[in-house]
This record gives sequence, C-alpha cells and structure tokens, in this order.
Amino acid sequence: MKEKLLKLLKANSLSEVVEEIKWVCKYLKRYKGIIAIYFVLGLFSSVFSMGGSVLSKHMIDTVTGEDHSPILLIALMYILFGISSIIFSAVSSRISTKYSTLVTNEIQYEIYQISLDVQWKYIQKFHTGDLINRINGDVGTVSNSILTWVPNFIIKAFQAICCIAIILYYDPIMALISVISTPVVVLLSKTLMYKMRTFSKKSREVSSRIMSFIQESYSNVQSIKAFGIIDDFNIKFKMIQQDFYNVIMQQNKFSVLTGILMSFIGMIVSYSCYGWGVYRLWTHFISFGTMTMFLQLSSYLSNSFSSLVSMVPSAINTLTAVRRLIDIVELPKEAKDETIDIEKIKKESEKSGISINIKNARFCYDDAEEVFNCLTFDAHPGEVVALMGPSGSGKTTIFRILLGISDIADGVSQLEYGSSTCKISASTRGLFAYVPQGNAIFYGTIAENMRLFNRDATDEEIITALKAACAYSFVEKLEDGINSVIEESGTNISEGQKQRLCIARALVSKAPVILIDEGTSALDKETEMQVLKNLTEFKKTKTFVVSTHRTGVLEICDRTYVIEDKALTVAES
Repeated sequence: MKEKLLKLLKANSLSEVVEEIKWVCKYLKRYKGIIAIYFVLGLFSSVFSMGGSVLSKHMIDTVTGEDHSPILLIALMYILFGISSIIFSAVSSRISTKYSTLVTNEIQYEIYQISLDVQWKYIQKFHTGDLINRINGDVGTVSNSILTWVPNFIIKAFQAICCIAIILYYDPIMALISVISTPVVVLLSKTLMYKMRTFSKKSREVSSRIMSFIQESYSNVQSIKAFGIIDDFNIKFKMIQQDFYNVIMQQNKFSVLTGILMSFIGMIVSYSCYGWGVYRLWTHFISFGTMTMFLQLSSYLSNSFSSLVSMVPSAINTLTAVRRLIDIVELPKEAKDETIDIEKIKKESEKSGISINIKNARFCYDDAEEVFNCLTFDAHPGEVVALMGPSGSGKTTIFRILLGISDIADGVSQLEYGSSTCKISASTRGLFAYVPQGNAIFYGTIAENMRLFNRDATDEEIITALKAACAYSFVEKLEDGINSVIEESGTNISEGQKQRLCIARALVSKAPVILIDEGTSALDKETEMQVLKNLTEFKKTKTFVVSTHRTGVLEICDRTYVIEDKALTVAES
C-alpha cells in the first residue's frame, strides 16, 4: 500500500511539473523574439571571451618563439575581442532589464485581471496578503526566468561544449578530465531537484504567511491599538519570522552541503586539469601558450558547469512560483454573457427604468446550510424597496445575488426593461450602483472616488450628488473641496461621512438600479431621513433597494420585504 501511495505521489508530482513547464512554454512562445535577441547577444559575448583565450595562446607562443604569428595583429585582436565582450555583456544587461520589466508588468496585469474575474466564493478563500505575494514575488520570479533562464542555459551549455571542443582539439585526455564530474552531477540531480522543490514550496508558503500577517495588521491597526493587543501581535509576528528563519536555515544547510560537494568535485577536476597541464608542459608536449589557454578554458568550463548546476534551483523556484500562479489562473471564472450590451440597456432604461424579478429562488453557500429556499422579490422603477431582517438573515446575500456575485441554485432571477428581459449575472453588474455595508472608500481624492462609477461625471454632477447625500456640507469646508485627498480606508473622515460619500457616488453613476446595504447605519436619525427623502427626488426611473434595521427608514419606502424562515414576505404595514 505504501509503495502504491509513493508511486501515486511521484506521478502527481511529475504531472504537475509537466503542466508547469507547458504553462511557461506558452510565454516562451509569446516572447520568442526578445529571447532570441538576448540569446544572440549572450552568444557573441561567449564567443569573444573564448576567442580571447585562443588569441592569448598565440600571443604567448609568439613571445616565447614557438609561434611566428604577427604579435601586433594578435594583440590588437585580443584587445578588440575583450572590448567587444564587455560591450555585448552591457547591451545584453540593458535589454534584459528593459524587457524583464515589461514582461513582468504584462504577466502581472494578466494574473491581476484573471484574479478579479474569478468567482467570489473561490477567490475569498485566499488571504489578501498571499494574493499580493503571488502577484508580486511569484510573477517577478517567473518573468525573469522566462527571459533569462532558457537563453542563459543554452549559452552556458554552448560555452561548455565549445571549451571542451577546443581542449579536445589540443589534448583529448585534458578534455576527458574536464568532463569527469558530469556523471556525478547527473546522478545527484534527481535527489537535488526533489529537495529543492520541497524547500522552495515551504519558503514561499511561510513568505506568504508573513505578507498576510503584515497586511492584516496594517488593515486593522486601529483595532489592534484599541484592543491593547500590540504586544500579542508583536509576539505572533516574531513566531512567524522564526518559522521563516527555520525554513531558510534548513534550505541553506542543504545548499551549503551541496555546494561543498560540488566544490570538492570541481576542485578535484581543476587540480587534475592543472596537474595534467603541468605534466604535459614539463614533457614539452604543449607550449606555455597552450598551458595558459588550458587554464583559461578550464576556468570558463568550470564556471559554465557551475552556472548550469546553479540554474537547477532557479528552475525549481520558477516552477514552484508557476504552480502558485496556476492555482489562481485555474479557479472558476465568472460566467458572462457577451451578448448583453450594458450601455445599450442603460440607454433604453433612461425612460422606462429597470425592474427586478426574482421568483422561487433557492440559494446556499458551498457545504453550508440553505440560506433561502423560496426567495421571491420584485422592485420596479420609481420605487424604494426595503429589506428587513436581523443580522445574518441574508440581506447582504440578496445583494450578492443581484450583483451576480453569488448565483442561485434554482428559480428565476432576471431584469426587465421595456419589453426585454435578461438573466441576472456578472454581465448585468454594470446596471447597479452599490453602497456596501462596509463603505468602500478608496485612497485618492473625493472627485476620483465619485467618478468610479462614472468616469465622465462633471464637477457639477458630483456636487449635486454630494448635496443630495448631505455630504457637500462637510466637503465644501475642506481645503481643496472635492479635490481633497481621502486617506487609505477613509481614516481621515468619520463613518457617517464615508457613508454619505458612498451614497453620493452611487447617485453620480448612470446605473438605473441603486442598492444600499445598511448604507445609513452610521447616520443620526435626522440626517438619515433627509438623505432618504432626497433619494426620492432621484427616483424618477431609478429603482432603489435598501436594507436596514431601522423602522424609521420604512416611511419613505414603497414596499418592505421581511426575511423569515428562509423566504421573503411582504410586510402589511
């Protein structure tokens, strides 16, 4: 049984590696032109370096009288080869930096875009800090490897082959000694790759834990201070750091021991080459120039082998990063109907508005108790419809269904405009303006926040909406008015001010349906009633759906739904 399990694990690991390599090859194909340029530059740099070694042989042999080549010509070519090698290396470095940054940005944008398009119930299972770590660290690792790993591997392999070929031409036994370590490296490669992959996974997992902990700490710094638990968080952070330290030290120990072994093998080969060269020089089989060339080429060969061996950990790290990105890319995406033209529907609804129609809908979260077993709900243009129920009864869930974030299991959920209908989904989200319970205010100016739902909104439209939301009274007192900067999470304004700005932002939008989820809970009763009364002036063809705990809100509502027994019922009064 144990052997079967081990075989299964190995098979799964192999299939994962194959999948990861295919994923990388997709980008290798996309950037093949850039990779080719980088490869050619590196190739020329290697050729000039090894050519310089051959020229040095002839120069020394000419000086010692064993060669009669023109010394000045050889010296000039030697200098030109050296300068060319430096220039090609510099140009290669410049191009690598330029395109590595461009490719990083492109892949990062692609992964970011995909992550936002993933179904909410799947993406929420990842911690924000972990997602940030993947889209920054892992994407950087992958993009750098895509441009440099393959061409560098080919260049170093080419350089090693050329060195062996030149040495073989002058002394076959020296060439044999130079490659004697290759079988040892091949035999050790399987064990090395398995260990490196394990350490790479562990280090990235702990790194994500650190990023997640820091992100969560800064997001809740006010609560941490208020609760007086700064010392507790410092201790917890220290513990996570210790875990990271332990993983890194284990990885380093393995790398050091591996490095010692490889260095020892390299030393034996190097000393053997040097000893054989001295012997051949002593027996007058080779010249001083040939001995110098052998030493230089042996050094190049040793460096090439070292580089090729060091690329193995790089490849393992890259494949580990690729796996973490594939985990995001392969998550189920939101189903979208490409036939739905949001702008066209908005234009058609300017006169008649949009109605919401949900009938006999059933909904439950994954592996959880059923939230609704018979959800029936209607809201029409010109109406303010209220949802009432205790915390946790499902008010926010209804908003998620309306926004296409969560899908019903059975029943009907559709929008009606004129004589047409369309199913509620992620594709119809643009028809709604949402005022969330958490009051999502973003870093930037008030005007920038107001234009999130309507990029073309004028200052006059923004001010009109701010007045309707009873927000302009405090905005106009700010030094820069609507161009005043709101700090991260709106920490420089009150909760009530944030709620009013969120309501104003919804009013600025061209959306025919406005959803307000406990959007007035932080307002005093007088301000709340004034805001809600002002909304009635915006009604016309707009449809308003409001969730609330407060019965006072119902005064301006046309109809109220109460959540009871996993269903909605219309309140009689």
